[in-house]
Amino acid sequence: NMLNDRLTELARHGLILEAAFGDVQDIEWAVDPDGILFLVQSRCVTVPPAIAEAVYQDTAPQQSSVSSERCNQWSNANVNENYPDPISPFLYSIASKAYAHYFRNLALGFGISRQRVETMEFALRRVIGVHGARMYYNLTAIHDLLRAAPGGPRLVEFFDRFVGADTSKTPHEAEARMTGGQTVVELSVISFKTGWRYLFLRRRVQRFERTVTQFCEATNNDLLNRSKPDELLAALRGFLRIRFHEWNNAALADTAAMVTYGLLGNFLKGAFPESQSAGLHNTLLKGLPDLVSGEPPLQLWQLSREIREQPRLRELFRDHSDGEVLHKLQNDSAAADFMAQVDEFLHRWGFRFSGELMLTVPALDEQPVALIRWLRSYCDIEGESPAEVLNRQAVERQQHLKHLCAELKRVRRHPRIPRTLQVPWLRVLLRCTQASIKFRERARLKQAQL
Repeated sequence: NMLNDRLTELARHGLILEAAFGDVQDIEWAVDPDGILFLVQSRCVTVPPAIAEAVYQDTAPQQSSVSSERCNQWSNANVNENYPDPISPFLYSIASKAYAHYFRNLALGFGISRQRVETMEFALRRVIGVHGARMYYNLTAIHDLLRAAPGGPRLVEFFDRFVGADTSKTPHEAEARMTGGQTVVELSVISFKTGWRYLFLRRRVQRFERTVTQFCEATNNDLLNRSKPDELLAALRGFLRIRFHEWNNAALADTAAMVTYGLLGNFLKGAFPESQSAGLHNTLLKGLPDLVSGEPPLQLWQLSREIREQPRLRELFRDHSDGEVLHKLQNDSAAADFMAQVDEFLHRWGFRFSGELMLTVPALDEQPVALIRWLRSYCDIEGESPAEVLNRQAVERQQHLKHLCAELKRVRRHPRIPRTLQVPWLRVLLRCTQASIKFRERARLKQAQL
């Protein structure tokens, strides 16, 4: 009877969780010595039941028995760059909510009605998932969200191209799965709010930058090391407030980059169908000046050249381990000037490193010995400096643009745009794409700092 009661209790909780999360659940549970039941984890079953049953029976599943409606497409394109290592439950608990708030607030900000956004809740809570302790995009959920907006199928195409997701084997529905189409009133509101937000995109990005800077100044490492538990909790809540509810200005920069990149790609594909549009994209966007992401490599290169030029530093890096190099730099008065430059780099860029969004991985300014390893690698590099590479790419970009413009002037390359308008339209698209990419990089920098 006790076993039957326990099984009944488990079944009841399973049904509650299934109803709460809207799908069949994989639940982990435990019972303590006092007989109290604990539910320690619940997540959606990621394998359709028909496939799971066939696997367990060591038989091949019948294609007709698997409902395509229940199959999710997963991709680690782009997300594996942001989260390159196995993730912790702490990180996932924040990231999963952050992605839901990201798309929800973006939709509301663009003027999509709250009622329509509420119908997206099932997809919003499934934007990301975890397989083998690695984070993945749930492209099925993201596509559902994008299709609920005006021009949804085109937004799906832009998103996949922007993040580099391969969806060539996935049928793209032309219609949104969400309920109903937008009314004329809703479309008018969306058009007005979207235009208004992008009219002041620069100010919005600057506002986001100020928000993050103020928070980071109030929660630097020295302050956190002296903080009491309640102060640490307040800092964590402040971080979550920004990540969940004050992120829309950064999200606008992301969306601007995605849409302009997609529009530029469509134009190039229509005008030059014989070429790889991605290749044209890359050539027209490489070597952009004033990208904040390009500053750290430039400074690392300068530090490495100083090491190579000074015999004392060159010998130190050649004959000692990373930890020994750092210790000697910190305690040798003769290396004070160089160490001051290292400290300045750590102060400005100590949050830029692989895994900078992992939350549980120490940053460079928390483990400066890693920077010594980076400098050692830079010292081994011969040839062009990062600045010379950028200058060469900028020249190639300008030459390529000149060639494309000449082709567009010579013949009508795009079937739907008059020849006299093709070059001006290309230049407008290119300027907008380059500007939005710069804004996105600025927002991405502050995300890493946060």
